[in-house]
Amino acid sequence: MRTAAVQVLLAITALTALVAQSDSERIQPSQTTVAVPPTVRVEIESQKQKESSLADTLKAAAELLGVLLWPSVFVTLLVTQRKPLTRLLDSVVELVTSSTHIKLGDFIDVEVNRSALQAEQNDSPAREVPAEEAEAAARVSRLVGESELPGVRERMLEFAREYEATRSNMKPGPERTRAMNAIVAKMRTLAIAARPLLREFATAGHSPGISLVALSILQLRPNLEYVPWLVDCMSAEQAFVLFHASLALLATVRRFRSRAAAKLKPAIEQSLEIVKSFKKGPPDRNTIETLQLALSELARISE
Repeated sequence: MRTAAVQVLLAITALTALVAQSDSERIQPSQTTVAVPPTVRVEIESQKQKESSLADTLKAAAELLGVLLWPSVFVTLLVTQRKPLTRLLDSVVELVTSSTHIKLGDFIDVEVNRSALQAEQNDSPAREVPAEEAEAAARVSRLVGESELPGVRERMLEFAREYEATRSNMKPGPERTRAMNAIVAKMRTLAIAARPLLREFATAGHSPGISLVALSILQLRPNLEYVPWLVDCMSAEQAFVLFHASLALLATVRRFRSRAAAKLKPAIEQSLEIVKSFKKGPPDRNTIETLQLALSELARISE
């Protein structure tokens, strides 16, 4: 495909050069004035008209060929040169964010707000991190260094407070669910960058919002060390937190597969038992189905 693209480019270039040469010859001024008989003059003018017609035809053909083939050439390059193009886009992002006119915080705000707007379209949480959020998290993490961690911490704590305020101030229903989905999307956009802060968030006490921050990190970067902590999260009273703990367990199964089956299987079974025995209301169906999915995937992987 790459050879074909190059050949097409060469063909268009050659045809364009031919047209340019023809145009140049057509407009080349005469250096001397010679008396020409009328009959010869008619023949010369006829020849010029033919040459002009040929040049116009070649020019139109070149333009048409370019219009028709450039989209296919672009697609070919996109397929065969995907990695170089990705590196180029990453370089552009880094160049933009290093500009004196655009601060890193502004770039993070753009990524966070875009993820939130996309998540607000869903009434119920998905059973895996949307690709758009994972890609946004990867872009942000490449730009955040150790010196920016205090800012990331503050943003995550802000999102935790926003979640708790939203849950307290809004009535249960699709609108509140969409709002909380948007907040989790913000957390996940910073999750990879905030990974060095995981222990701090996971041991911060029983704040549902901060627990949700830690869960967002574990959904994108699963860690076997925190499997017991995920099981402990199943004792939470908020179904939304339970569901995201189950998502983190499912992500851990998909990350470590059969290598950690001996540790994950009992942890997921214990989590299921805790959720099903919930006394303060009906067990959360989304959480149960996610845990059952994690068990079934683990069993299939271990076969």
